[in-house]
Amino acid sequence: MDIVFKSRPETHFLLKKALHEDDVDKFRRLKALAAQSKDHEREQEFFAMELRAKRFYETKSCMGLMTSILYQTFSDFGRSFMWPSLLLIAVFLVFGGGFWLSATCSSAEISQGFRLSASVIMPFTASAKAAFTGAQTALYGQADQMSLVFDFAVIFEGLLSLACVFLIGLALRNRFKI
Repeated sequence: MDIVFKSRPETHFLLKKALHEDDVDKFRRLKALAAQSKDHEREQEFFAMELRAKRFYETKSCMGLMTSILYQTFSDFGRSFMWPSLLLIAVFLVFGGGFWLSATCSSAEISQGFRLSASVIMPFTASAKAAFTGAQTALYGQADQMSLVFDFAVIFEGLLSLACVFLIGLALRNRFKI
């Protein structure tokens, strides 16, 4: 069986295209055979190849193509927990620094920005609400004077961190075959 991804020298590895449209079906069949024989690693590999192969044949929308490329880049199709973990740390550092830099109180410390960022990333902890309120007050003063930009930043950080936590959980599930 000759299944190859073609690319020109100038083509980025994320945009390689399968040679034939029926390669998608071949990878699906190989994935099913690997699942049937309980070969979890090969099943994951064929799943990744199937997703790459269907990028330009079955995935027609720009949004679908973009999410496929992001899924490959940030989690290696659910096989890596290192990249989502690093992305989560980067989200924490960038947003924590951003909260501190945008603080309206002159006595605000960078630790308060990181505290605010951590409370947004981990809203399920018992002290998250108190940490959020305390850090918000230390950075910006009264909570009723908050801007729409701040609200958008908190929501965006929450969504990014939720996606990272999901990808970490997916990678752990795939790693330990849960």
